Amino acid sequence: MGNSCPNKPQLTHLNQISSLEKGEQGRYCMYMHVIDRTSPLYCLNANLRKASRAILSMYMDEMRESGIQGTQFTLLSTISGFGKAKITDLANFMGMDQTTVTRNINVLKKDGYVVAIPGEDKRTRLVELTPKGEQVVQQTYPMWLEAQTKLWDQLGEEKAAAFLQMAQEIVEISENRIQT
Repeated sequence: MGNSCPNKPQLTHLNQISSLEKGEQGRYCMYMHVIDRTSPLYCLNANLRKASRAILSMYMDEMRESGIQGTQFTLLSTISGFGKAKITDLANFMGMDQTTVTRNINVLKKDGYVVAIPGEDKRTRLVELTPKGEQVVQQTYPMWLEAQTKLWDQLGEEKAAAFLQMAQEIVEISENRIQT
């Protein structure tokens, strides 16, 4: 990858951004100054979504040969971890709404990666991987791991761990907002 920004004092702390200039390859580079948290330029949501798209692109570059999307791999590997799972449990674990998980499960069922089976009572349905689903998870995992390792190594141990901690804190803030 490498840095596409010219050699100028780069951002070292988020409170140091002073200017935004277009660098190589059309990417914008942030330079030292104080952040104006009232400016849309520093919107946490917009910047998180931008980072999310960048991360997704990196993972998809590595996983392209698998034939499945990164979101499908995440759902399939989560089901694999559960063994058999209720849609509500998957939705809660992944921080998604049930409707979205159900829609994604239906696509995976159509593709032959999962099946729905009866649960403990007639109202409950469980999903589990088919042999084809297990195979695609096993084949895709090394590709996912390559993407994970590359990004983790580029960020470094400290930043990667801090990112995961911050992401968890944001999830908790959101859950507390919903509960109150």
